[in-house]
Amino acid sequence: MAAMMQPASDSDLRQAVLGRIQREAVANAENVEVTAERGVVTLTGMVNTDSDRLAFEASVKQVSGVKAIANALRVKSVRQPSDREIAAQALNMLQSQILLPAGHIQVIVRDGRVILEGETHWAVQKMFAEAAIKRLPGITGVSNKIEIRPEAFVEGRPAQPQALTTGGERDAENGALSENGEWVETGVAEAG
Repeated sequence: MAAMMQPASDSDLRQAVLGRIQREAVANAENVEVTAERGVVTLTGMVNTDSDRLAFEASVKQVSGVKAIANALRVKSVRQPSDREIAAQALNMLQSQILLPAGHIQVIVRDGRVILEGETHWAVQKMFAEAAIKRLPGITGVSNKIEIRPEAFVEGRPAQPQALTTGGERDAENGALSENGEWVETGVAEAG
């Protein structure tokens, strides 16, 4: 957290945090409640996206005197997309990214949480895949289980990864698992 002059009291810290999020024009600042107690800042309220929730947290980290953050912000949605819709959107998002290796990332969605699995050449590709998915509406979080394995892309290795089915078998034709265990969207992410 920031190492500038410490606020004198919990009230001062709360005001410093509120000032910071208002100056940075973090989305929906008026819908967020801030409390501070002995250096622990708690954020509560509703925001539109997971990215907004993370932006508030990043902003608070920059305030001098913040020792810990309890980010209890909730993501609201007029209509929460189904796991099936999220899986399809995530797969489309990955397929449109030219920086990602074709056919090496699988998507699984459970209760709005996106799980990324597979392999990439470099760490930056792993981070890029996660960042692309975090922008999707309605997700409750992302678990990035992508492995960095440059050797996985040498000639002679299968270009298309295997997708895990609910029974534990592998099925190379599919790429996303819905909340009820059904596969959605045929195919795997390929660079556009």
